[in-house]
Amino acid sequence: LADERIALQLLIDQVPDYLWIKDCESRFVVVNKALATDCGLAATSDLVGRSDFDIHPLEAARVFRAHEMQLLASGRSAVDIEESVVTKSGDRRWLSSTKAPLRDDDGEVFGLMGIARDVSARVLADELRDGQAQLLEMIAKGAPLHAVLDRLIRLVESQLIGIFGSI
Repeated sequence: LADERIALQLLIDQVPDYLWIKDCESRFVVVNKALATDCGLAATSDLVGRSDFDIHPLEAARVFRAHEMQLLASGRSAVDIEESVVTKSGDRRWLSSTKAPLRDDDGEVFGLMGIARDVSARVLADELRDGQAQLLEMIAKGAPLHAVLDRLIRLVESQLIGIFGSI
């Protein structure tokens, strides 16, 4: 049994996406290395027994918890939910998450599994494309120069972390 558990952990640690299993109280039971590392933890076992309240800001943890409780109560899966998280290093990431209730042999829900892929590059590209379109529309409609420049600065700021611009 111990060998099987070690083999399973080695396998899920190879997945570059976040992978986890939680109990019905939203405490982590199984996590992979990618998730533990981005939470600033040295080992996956350091996250076991903790909840989102231990690793995320309070409001984000409340949102995650409420959504997971809804999934557990309904017994339904949620596919490709876009969620924003801040890693321990302060980086904002956009994740596309899939979460599904886990059932025992009797069909009773006993936990929740999840996998989340980093889609930050796509989200930033979408924001850039939309921002560029807005700028072109503003110019075409003769918007005041200060409004165009303000929108341009806000677009640049949205693309770069820790950058604040002014004209």
